[in-house]
Amino acid sequence: KNKSWKKRWFVIFDTREIRYYETEKAAQEKGSIILDDLQIMNLLEDKAAKSMYKKKNVFELVCGGRKWVLVANSKEERELWFNRVVQVVPSVQRLDPLYSNELSYKRNDRAKKWMKGYF
Repeated sequence: KNKSWKKRWFVIFDTREIRYYETEKAAQEKGSIILDDLQIMNLLEDKAAKSMYKKKNVFELVCGGRKWVLVANSKEERELWFNRVVQVVPSVQRLDPLYSNELSYKRNDRAKKWMKGYF
């Protein structure tokens, strides 16, 4: 699988669908996200997003057995997208971070040293 980041032009419709295109001017859609299947939206804190994806302004959509990781150009734009998805799918489970900070953890009881991580 190709894991590189790709820029796409996304359009959300009130028909519970997000379509994406190669560019803003492209006539043919590249694909779509059917929001009827949306299970979870997750707004990531920047610390966690940088740790997981090396990006800021990230949110995730879990939809139809696939996780979509989307990166906005700004916090405001990320919040706008997030709110538009809630507007068309009000029943979706929205995971908003209530608090975020560094903690130490062990992967299992046999681990001899503590590790730092962001949750």
